Amino acid sequence: MKEWTSYKSNGEPFCIFKGSEPSGDELQGLNYIEGLVDHKTQYVLDGVITLRPTMQIEVTGSSAVNSPILFSNVPDNCQLTHPGGTSIINDGVVEWETMEPGTYVFEFNVFPYLKEVITLEITA
Repeated sequence: MKEWTSYKSNGEPFCIFKGSEPSGDELQGLNYIEGLVDHKTQYVLDGVITLRPTMQIEVTGSSAVNSPILFSNVPDNCQLTHPGGTSIINDGVVEWETMEPGTYVFEFNVFPYLKEVITLEITA
């Protein structure tokens, strides 16, 4: 039995079909490709099932309190979950600092990239 994956215009997998080639109302205007696309690790690029790229975020700065940390090379429209909330990053750069030592987690998420989690240990 054949398997098909429908996907959005940006290549994001949407739905799996099994059996005959999907058509009409099943697709709801989406493209499709033969085979299974693992939404966690793959997407469709130019009609080919492809591994999702990793972000190339760079972290610079000091791990001491009251010292700025700079995250650069952040992809446009990236959702950043950080201590204190969530932000959308469109300029490729995030500057952050704290007055409290501790462990801080930053989660960067934007399709088609794989989610990236960066944990910082800030010392006194």
